[in-house]
Formats: sequence, C-alpha cells, structure tokens
Amino acid sequence: MNKSGETWRESVTSYDPKKGYVDLKQKFPENKYLWNEDFQPTEEKNRNWGAWTYFAIWFGMAVEGVLIFDYVIIRRFKFEIADTFMPQGRFKYLLGVNPAAIVAFILAVFLTYPPSSYLPVSFSLYPFQSWVYQGSWISTILISGIIYILLMKYWVIPKYQPELRGNLSHGYIANDTKKIFEGKGDKQ
Repeated sequence: MNKSGETWRESVTSYDPKKGYVDLKQKFPENKYLWNEDFQPTEEKNRNWGAWTYFAIWFGMAVEGVLIFDYVIIRRFKFEIADTFMPQGRFKYLLGVNPAAIVAFILAVFLTYPPSSYLPVSFSLYPFQSWVYQGSWISTILISGIIYILLMKYWVIPKYQPELRGNLSHGYIANDTKKIFEGKGDKQ
C-alpha cells in the first residue's frame, strides 16, 4: 500500500463505472498506447516489437493459410503420414517442394503487404488494399489458402498426385488411404 492507502494496482488503474472499463488515460495522460485504453493497452515506450516480429507474423500467417487449407479442405482431415517420410512418397512434388505452397505464400505476402507498405512509393495494387493490410493476420491466411486451393485443384494434384481422387466438396484422397479411414484395410 502507498501513502494514500491504495494498493499498487489501484494506484495505476482507475475503474470508471460510467464507461464500464479501466481508464488508464486518467492516470497516464501523457503516454501513447498501442491500442485504445479499453483493450489491452501497452505503453509506446514499453513496446519491444521489432521489425523481425512483424515479419515473422506476416510470413507465419501465409504458411498457416497453406497448412490449414491443405489439411481441412484438400485432405479433409485424412493425412498419409507414412508418405511424408518416403523419398518417393505422395508428397515428393517438384524437387521435394510443393510448388502450389510456394506460389501461394509469395502471392499472399505480396498482396497483403504490397510495396507501398514498406517502400516509399504511393500506389495501390487493388481496391480495398488498406482494409486488407489492416486485417493482415486473417487476410494473409485467407488469401494464401484460397490461392493454394486453386493451384492444388488445377495444377498440382493433376500433375504430381494423380492417384488422389475426389473434389473440393468431399476432399482428395487416395484409394489406399480411403480404405484405412473406412476400416476396410488389411486386418492382421
């Protein structure tokens, strides 16, 4: 407790019953905050997010979009784990790399974070670019996922995984994997 009888927490926060939230602007009017005072405020001087953190978030979301859309929409939660460890397995693709994932990643990062966001240029690639950039964490997931699905359906599955059967509404699965998940595999 301090001299006025307040605990430390009471001395740095003040609950405003009229507003219904803790108002830090009353106690620290000179400080700038990352968010407004009613949603997890962080003082500007205490932020230690560097450029690398932002790049990790940007690139991580593009990778997450590819992973989520592949597992949920393309594979429908059915994954051939043994093939991931086989050099000539289903996931060999082009030199061991899925070209759809690489293209989707690059396009999603470029469309979500266009040159005007990190270079001193002022042009817009498409309408609503600022909206996409402001919601970049979800925009990157959706953009990379949609591009990935289209590339897998029309390019990678027909060329590199012709043994997969199905469509986007039911998922793509090989016959041997289908037998395993339906319980019709070899019983020992």
